[in-house]
Amino acid sequence: MTTINFVHCHCHSCGSRRDAHSRVDKLVKRAKKNGQKAVALTDHGVLHKIPEFFRECKKHDVKPLAGNEMYFAPTGRETKDGH
Repeated sequence: MTTINFVHCHCHSCGSRRDAHSRVDKLVKRAKKNGQKAVALTDHGVLHKIPEFFRECKKHDVKPLAGNEMYFAPTGRETKDGH
C-alpha cells in the first residue's frame, strides 16, 4: 500500500489582510487531524503570525513551512501598467 503525503503550500491565516481565513491554531489542528505531516502558512505581505504558527506546529508535532505571498511592483504600487 502506498501512502500519499500531501502538503498544501498556499494557506492564509487570519493575519492575511487580503485573504483572511482560519486562525493559526485551527489550521494546524486540522492539518494534524487530516494526517498531514506538515503545513504551510503563506499570508499576504506579512510574517507576524509565523511565531504563533511555529509554536502551534511544535505543540502538535507538525512540520511548519513558512512562506509569504508578495507582489512585485517595478514602477511603484500605484502603477498598473501590465508588468
